[in-house]
Amino acid sequence: MKENQTHVEIGHILRLIREINGISQFMLADEPVANSTYLSSVERGCNKVSINKFDQICNGLGSTPDDILRINSCMRLSASREIDA
Repeated sequence: MKENQTHVEIGHILRLIREINGISQFMLADEPVANSTYLSSVERGCNKVSINKFDQICNGLGSTPDDILRINSCMRLSASREIDA
């Protein structure tokens, strides 16, 4: 899998969690995390996020990096099973 695809997948998951929790990019940007432009680029997979920033974004969403990575692994496993079926 391409490295960029991982950034897109992680960004998509972060956006879903943010939206499910009713948190806007502006609200999250109010936390000492990042500005809304940066968050948007991370959610679109256009920006490589550092481990520290990833941790801060996850905390701002009430989640952990471990949670996000587990969700990503489950989604990949599910997708590969659909392809194999």
